[in-house]
Order: sequence, then structure tokens, then C-alpha cells
Amino acid sequence: MTENIQQPQEDSLDIMAIVKRLWSKLVLIARVTLIFMVLGLISAIFASNVFTASTTFVPQTQKSSSSSVSSLAALAGINLNQMGGGNTLSPLIYPQLFENIEFQLELINTPIKFEDWDERVSLLEKATNPKYRKFNLISVLKKYTIGLPGVILGSILPKPEPVVVPAGEGGKKMISLNEAEYRCVKSAFENILSLELNEKKGYVTISASAGEPLAAAELAQAAYDLMQKYVVNFKIQKAQEQLTYINSTLEEARIDFEKKQMAYAKYQDANRLTSSQVASIEGQKLLTDYTLANTIYTQLMQQQVQTDLQMQEDTPLLSQVKPVSVPFKKSKPSRSKILVVYTFFGFILGCGLVLGFDWLKQQGSEWPKNWKTAEEEAAAGVVAAVPNPLKKEFWRAVFGKK
Repeated sequence: MTENIQQPQEDSLDIMAIVKRLWSKLVLIARVTLIFMVLGLISAIFASNVFTASTTFVPQTQKSSSSSVSSLAALAGINLNQMGGGNTLSPLIYPQLFENIEFQLELINTPIKFEDWDERVSLLEKATNPKYRKFNLISVLKKYTIGLPGVILGSILPKPEPVVVPAGEGGKKMISLNEAEYRCVKSAFENILSLELNEKKGYVTISASAGEPLAAAELAQAAYDLMQKYVVNFKIQKAQEQLTYINSTLEEARIDFEKKQMAYAKYQDANRLTSSQVASIEGQKLLTDYTLANTIYTQLMQQQVQTDLQMQEDTPLLSQVKPVSVPFKKSKPSRSKILVVYTFFGFILGCGLVLGFDWLKQQGSEWPKNWKTAEEEAAAGVVAAVPNPLKKEFWRAVFGKK
């Protein structure tokens, strides 16, 4: 029972010791914090403006014309209900299409108009071609301050090499990305493009961010147009393949029908006055072949019209509730947030340096040379002055003035 009571007291004493140690080194912590505060101020001042354009749409199918199309088809003896299509795509499919690698590759290769260049430039060209690269001081500061751990890990870890997968039985090659494409896709769909699905209300929002208002709007419109294309292809792919097969079969049936029609016509012309039983049997055979070919040809034409009408009925439409517009106000950056993040990071780093230097000394390290732990200072009889941030002497010490 006594041990259980004493344990929290020991833990609290350790925490208090850490707090006292950090307070005694408040000058160092303040220096590091001020350095990062200045870096944050520079980053906030020179941070590039970011504009965000978006579009909101509701997935639909052409159900409004289904009754009229079905009536017209019924006059031709066609029943569209037998096709079994016309179901609206689930909104849950849109995030999956947005993550489709073919969709992503096509979007980063779509030319966009930027103000700095006369020609239209794709995101991939902008990221890989030195002609379109611009020096960004803020990106450099972020890379070698907050992003420094990632830079170190990136230099240590091996870089993935592109792998070309051979064609399978179907003859279609698997998609392979090189390093530039992979980095561009990752950057674009993590930092520039986003898709938000509202499952309850059933609408989808696509957003695009860029340093220029027009580029952001064009990128959002390109993503919407490409989504429309992929949704249509996904929905009517089976019917399209069926229609292609019917068209090729219909041409063969037409040739066969015309051939047998001509053969039966020639027979009738040649045997108009003949009463031979052999000729009669041959005529019945030619008539049977002609009738069968005519039936097959007629049914295939009906299937062609039926499939074509069903494709038109099932083609999904993305009804834009909120069309793309060129943004007027910037969406980023929040300069106050940048300053707070850098300041907080500097404070945490300053505290980490104090505790890290103490740990190194406790492990027997000679670096840093002039650093002494609390125990070493107590053994040497050094009494550290209690820092008071409200006094001028404290800030003179922070800035290195005596």
C-alpha cells in the first residue's frame, strides 16, 4: 500500500525536475523559439497565395426521357425493359474513380493555362520540366526546417525503380509509373485536387487549388469533365461492347441475307415455267435459307436499335449544382497560423535540445563541450540564476548582450 502511494510522488518529482531544468535553460529555449519565429514570419510574408475552385454535382441518369424512348421503341417491336439497365450509379463509385490511376495520369497530363507562360502546360510538365520551375523561398525553408526529417529519410531509404509488367493473357499491359509520374500524382492528389462525397444528400464536390485563379478553375473543370467521361465509360462499357459485337455480326448477316436473297430471286427467274418436282424441292430449300437469313438479319437490326436506345437511356449525367467559377479570394495561406506553427515548433525543439544535451552527457558524450547537466552544475557549486522573462536582463541574455 505504501509503495502505491509513493509511486505517484516519485513520478511527480521527476516531472517537476524536468520543468525546473527547462526553466533554468529558458534563455536557450527562447533563442531557438525566436529563430523559428523569425523563420515563420519570413515564411508568412513570402508565402504564395493559393486559390481554390470547386464544382458540386449530383449523379443522374437520363430517366426523364425513358417513357418517350420506350414508346418509340415499342412501335418498332422493341422492349427496353428486357435490357435490365438504367440504374443510377452509386455515389460511392466516384471516390474509387477519383483514385483510378488511369484517371489520375490523364488528369496530370491535361494542359492547363498558367499566367507565366503563353502555352498551356500540364501538371506533369510543370513538375518535371526545368523550363517551368520557379524558385520558391518558402518551399526551401519548409523543406530544410519542418520537412528536414523527411529529407533525411528520403536520402537514406532506397528509391523505388519503375517496373514494367509484361502483358497478360488478354494482351493488355499493366500500368507502370516512373518516379516523376508517381511523385506528380502523389503531390497533385494530396495537395492540389480533392473529392468530397456527401453520402446523405448524394452530391459530390471536386476542388482544385493553384497559385492562380484561372489555373485553379481550369483544373477543377478538367477534373469534372474527365470524371464525366469515366463515369459514362464505366456505366455503358458492357452495352458498348455488346453494340460493337452486334454491329460486326450484323454486317455478316446482311451479306449472307443479300446473297441468299439473290440466289432465291435467280432461281425464281430461271424456273418460272418449270413444273419439275426436283426444281420445286430446290426452290423450297432456297426459300427456307432466305427466310432464315431474313429473320436473323431482322432480329440483329432490332437488337442494334434496342442496345443503342438503351445506351442513350442509361448514359449518366452529372448535373452541376454549383458550376466551376474563377475564384476571387485566396483560400490559403493563413499567415497567422504559419507564424504560430513555426513558433510552437521552435519551442518544442528548444525543449528537446535541452533534454537531448543532458541525455548525451549522461551517456558519457563529450559533445557539446560547454554543456553541463543539472547534477554537474550542482557538483561544481554553480547556482543558476532563475530567469525572469519580465526583466530586461533576461532578454539581453537571449540576444547575447552583456
